[in-house]
Amino acid sequence: MTKPAPAAAWLMALCMAAATQTFATVPASSPPLPPTLGVALDRLPLYAAIKDTFGCLDGSITIAAAAVNDNYCDCPDGSDEPGTSACDHGRFHCTNSGHIESSILSSRVNDGLCESECCDGSDEYSGLIACPNRCLEASKEHASDSAATEAIRRAGAIARLRLVQRSERLLARRAKTLQDSRDKLATLKQHIDQLEKQKTELESKEATQADTEKRTQCASLTQPLESWMDQLLAAIDQLRPLASVSSAHDAVVSALAVRDDVAAQRDRAVADAAAKTLAASETVSEIKDQIAGVAEKLATALADQTATQSTINDLESKATKDYGPDAVFAAMAETCVSKQFDQYMYKVCPLATAHQDDISLGVFTVWGQDGPAKYTEMSYTGGTLCWNGPMRSVKVRLLCGEATDLLSVSEPSKCEYEVTMRSPAVCDVTEADRAEFAALPLVVDDLPDDTNADAGGSDEDDDDAGSADDVSDVSDGAYDEPYSGHSEL
Repeated sequence: MTKPAPAAAWLMALCMAAATQTFATVPASSPPLPPTLGVALDRLPLYAAIKDTFGCLDGSITIAAAAVNDNYCDCPDGSDEPGTSACDHGRFHCTNSGHIESSILSSRVNDGLCESECCDGSDEYSGLIACPNRCLEASKEHASDSAATEAIRRAGAIARLRLVQRSERLLARRAKTLQDSRDKLATLKQHIDQLEKQKTELESKEATQADTEKRTQCASLTQPLESWMDQLLAAIDQLRPLASVSSAHDAVVSALAVRDDVAAQRDRAVADAAAKTLAASETVSEIKDQIAGVAEKLATALADQTATQSTINDLESKATKDYGPDAVFAAMAETCVSKQFDQYMYKVCPLATAHQDDISLGVFTVWGQDGPAKYTEMSYTGGTLCWNGPMRSVKVRLLCGEATDLLSVSEPSKCEYEVTMRSPAVCDVTEADRAEFAALPLVVDDLPDDTNADAGGSDEDDDDAGSADDVSDVSDGAYDEPYSGHSEL
């Protein structure tokens, strides 16, 4: 294939750009381009050493030295045209002296546009357009932007260190609460065993007492009857002589006297039996009251046991969570940050749930992929089913910031959301930051309760919730109270 003449290439480029640009005059002929034009600094030795031939960097073929930067693509990897647009997949290196070196696609070389990546204008060397050298200006802008970025990072680093300090306090107290709850549970079990034993003994005593009282009552009624029967028989025996003795009058009188005495004894026995029955009833009632008292204490102890076990389960579950480097996310977990975007209120609770108004966008499932950026992304899945679509989900991407806030929300696919969130938890920390933080006064703020104290029997009064500092003024939604719908994962 015949290579196009360099002059023809310049003319073609001129024609393509003439409709929108006014260009400097293109010379009728152009000198050969140096082989080092457009070469990255780390590859300069390879091109500076070219003599008679050049071996493509992929090792595929060897070409003549004159074919390098001749505006014709010979090497499959494009390495023979670092300074022209001949190879579609090539890269042109901009030195940008005084600023930061960069590179652009080869297709953007001599396209009649001044590329911002090449502030030195070296990409438009053909003369079709004159690109001013803006590297000094760009360097100042970059320095200003870098200073602002560094200020944000430093403030975020201090906030992160405070967040880590808060997390350490939280986790230490959780560990103490867990151990105290385990000790409490062991004591409760012993107390419950004692109460159950006491209740069983009282119930047995009640049954025994009731049986004894029944027997006593029966005996108090039968013994007088037997005595009466004996006396009546004796009285009847005294009446037997009436059949043959004339002095019946005295015998009858004697029998009547016995009868009267027996009647009196009967009345007294009945009264005594009634009194004994009443006394016996009062004794059983007292035992019943004792049983009721023990049963009430037992019910309270059992409820406390259930609550304490629930607290232990909750704390043990939290102890297995991945709270990131330095456990920095422990103090952020189960608290929420919310913000209005368009007509919807979005709420993200780190390591817990995400919502769009009352619609669930999912529960926290996993951090990002393994690597340095793993803890800069949280995935939430299993949200409310989308009409004629998938279950809602959201990826939360974290950027460094002094305070925690939601920056943006998008929906790149149906019911699959992306949220950008700012947080000090992902800010880099230097040794200088640590030294600065060590000199700051210790901030010991209250840790809101994150245990199920009311429902779960925690013996702690407070626990974690917020961000590195007081985050109550974060964004227009700021940190809210712990979301009641959290799923404990």
